[in-house]
Amino acid sequence: MHNRFRLPTYLGIALLAFLAVAADGYDLAVFGAATPKLLHYADWGLTTARVGVIASAAILGMAIGSVVTGVLADRYGARRLFLLSITWFSVGMILCAVAPTAALLGIARFAAGLGLGGVVPTAVALAMSLNPPMNSVYLGVSK
Repeated sequence: MHNRFRLPTYLGIALLAFLAVAADGYDLAVFGAATPKLLHYADWGLTTARVGVIASAAILGMAIGSVVTGVLADRYGARRLFLLSITWFSVGMILCAVAPTAALLGIARFAAGLGLGGVVPTAVALAMSLNPPMNSVYLGVSK
């Protein structure tokens, strides 16, 4: 039975994958909390419809990012794409924080969504590829 990683290494990778996926929920929660401030920021003059479009830009980016990353992960490996997705998402979030206009905020949210969409499928693929082997004892199956 060949196992590349010891159990503590696997748990560390699983924890990292969990934290990366949790960033998805955190991103949406932070944007939701910022929405009232965006609506009252007179310089941008946003309406609820425009804020909805900005919020949807991230969801659209996630949809595209998950498909593209899934295809590229088969070619270049889940680990590389996982790290690239985290980096892309992080840079996108920094751009969101410093966006000088509503249009650039929408573009930054879309870019961050591309990376965030890639995090989920690659985190799952990475965690599953490094999963310690399960045998019939773990599954409760007897021969």
